[in-house]
Amino acid sequence: MLPSARLKTILEDLTVKKFPSVVAFGLVAVVLLWATLMHPVLSAESPQADTKKQTAEKKSVRRNTVQVIIDYGDGVKKHFHQIKWKDKMTVQDVTVAASKHPRGIQIKQRGKKATAFLSQIDDLANNPRGRSWIYRVNGKQADRSFGICLVQTGDIVTWSYQTYP
Repeated sequence: MLPSARLKTILEDLTVKKFPSVVAFGLVAVVLLWATLMHPVLSAESPQADTKKQTAEKKSVRRNTVQVIIDYGDGVKKHFHQIKWKDKMTVQDVTVAASKHPRGIQIKQRGKKATAFLSQIDDLANNPRGRSWIYRVNGKQADRSFGICLVQTGDIVTWSYQTYP
């Protein structure tokens, strides 16, 4: 008989015939170890389940909202993460919504639709020889009035106080 086969036979004889409680204890230990390792997968309250739930909630919020970021050009920014989106909403609409937030911004604007023009946010007014308020949607600089530029759910509108590029 080969040494490994002989060793296997000896171990089987010892554990099954002479030490049945050792075998039972070993099985219980294996089951407990498996249950401990698998618990996060099986539990509804597991960290992975929470992460998936939070991700789904964030996607849902993004689908129904628009973000507005006000960049004052001096290292200070205000973020409005949950402006409720509506069909045919414009950059002007979301900017006005940010101004109505309890900790919102103060804006000055004139004109309507294609002639709408934002002249000031908080205490910073447009300066024809210096910096002015320029907006971008999803990082793309605007090429029309903020009164006619439509936004979609999940869009990010950024107003930056800067010199015209």
